[in-house]
Amino acid sequence: MRVPLSWLREYVDLPAGETGRDVQAKLVAAGLEVETVEQLGAGLKGPWSSGRC
Repeated sequence: MRVPLSWLREYVDLPAGETGRDVQAKLVAAGLEVETVEQLGAGLKGPWSSGRC
């Protein structure tokens, strides 16, 4: 099942700086299996990233 971190934050009180990898580590420590953690858009570049906006 895919669960966006933004969706999870609506149901679980996560600290503001909590990343998907942090959540993965906690789920695994609780005995749950996590197949993968993906960061969508991580490799995207555009005019907004160059400081021209």
